[in-house]
Amino acid sequence: MSVSQALGEYAAALSYADIPGPVLDHARLLVLDTLMCGALGAVASPEVELLTRTLTRGEPGGGPATGWMTGAALSPPSAALVNATAVHAFELDDVAIGQHYGASVLPPALAVAPLAGPLDGRDLLTALVAGCEVAARVQRAAGRAPHAEVGFHGPSLIATFAAAVAAGRALRLDATGLAHAIGHAAQQASGIMATQHGGMGKRLLPGVAARNGTFAALLAAEGFTSGADMLERPYGGYFPVVSGGASTWDAARALDVPAGHWATVETRFKFWACRFPIHPALEGLRDLRARYGLDASSVDRVEVELDPAAYKAVGFPWQPTSTASAQQNLRICVASYILDGDVFLDQFTPAALARPELLDLAGRVEPVEAAGGELFKRESPVRVHLRDGRELTALGRVRGGADDPGTPALVAAKAGRLAAAIGRGDDFVEALGWRQLDELAGAESLLHTMRPTERGTR
Repeated sequence: MSVSQALGEYAAALSYADIPGPVLDHARLLVLDTLMCGALGAVASPEVELLTRTLTRGEPGGGPATGWMTGAALSPPSAALVNATAVHAFELDDVAIGQHYGASVLPPALAVAPLAGPLDGRDLLTALVAGCEVAARVQRAAGRAPHAEVGFHGPSLIATFAAAVAAGRALRLDATGLAHAIGHAAQQASGIMATQHGGMGKRLLPGVAARNGTFAALLAAEGFTSGADMLERPYGGYFPVVSGGASTWDAARALDVPAGHWATVETRFKFWACRFPIHPALEGLRDLRARYGLDASSVDRVEVELDPAAYKAVGFPWQPTSTASAQQNLRICVASYILDGDVFLDQFTPAALARPELLDLAGRVEPVEAAGGELFKRESPVRVHLRDGRELTALGRVRGGADDPGTPALVAAKAGRLAAAIGRGDDFVEALGWRQLDELAGAESLLHTMRPTERGTR
């Protein structure tokens, strides 16, 4: 049996009853966070506006799916593209190992729902978890190197599988159909990190993965078949290709998953509007601010230690190009936090990024490349050198995981901030019905609250 076939059987057999309560709890939070990030992107992102305009001109007849908060009539692949791009539009969506799960699974599942008949809340949650778990198995087999080190965008390479399975489950594909969808996903997975250094392309990466995975599932639903060994075939298979011909992959790892292990709960929610390898440093600075009342005028320079992959990803010298590039830049984000005590939406306006004091302080932030070790670690040593000669140190660790009992409250508070940013209140958040998602007769009712609103509220 090939890897695609084995993963298709796993995804088809997974039932709501199989999923432990803590995993379902985390999946509900993922739905809330994804919808709220998507609402912000749909209302306030120029990239989403341009993308929607492009697609509606190219698809004048529209389709059965819709753009969140805009009501634009779109084909299911295009709706997945637009809505997942909206979710990622401000670098606030969730993150896992090589993944942005929310953008990868929720937009595709909801985009195909009009074609699949009634999709209740339990079906939706099962589809989302199935997508997360299959993608994690693909990631497990592929490993992290060398594709992560040479500059492929991990969530684009891996998330296409999550999208294919989530959409496939929503379409009620059987094991064979899901295997074909996974095969189709393998030949479409793509994405490079050069997009973070200018232009609007960085926002598109999860959207393209969502679109490709949705298209893969729709192909399979129509009987369009895929080769059985698209992942592990020695010449031209997904694993050998993303590994650059190196022997770092092992197809067996996709199937050899410890009993009781659920990758869905490895999703971490983001509370800073920047790329994840920067978050540990910000958490370290948050700790120093709480302990010492860190003040920008007292700071001489800052050193942040990064693993080699993170150093390449976020440690680059700052050259003003785009908002997206600023959100990927350690120096800008660290300086913003020291000046403002936050790295959220207001820190990335053109005026905020042009501040002389920000640029001066950013020039005194020094990324330090650590030797070897784990890629994209969830902790970073931070050293703040003060003008009076003192040195403040902290080991910053990321928040927002299932292992942190404070995560639900933090995600709810973030949802409130995002609602306020688009001119809505807590009633908007609660109207999404995410707490009672399991009991919804039609999961598409989630989108009733995501009705059209005026753009540019921010």
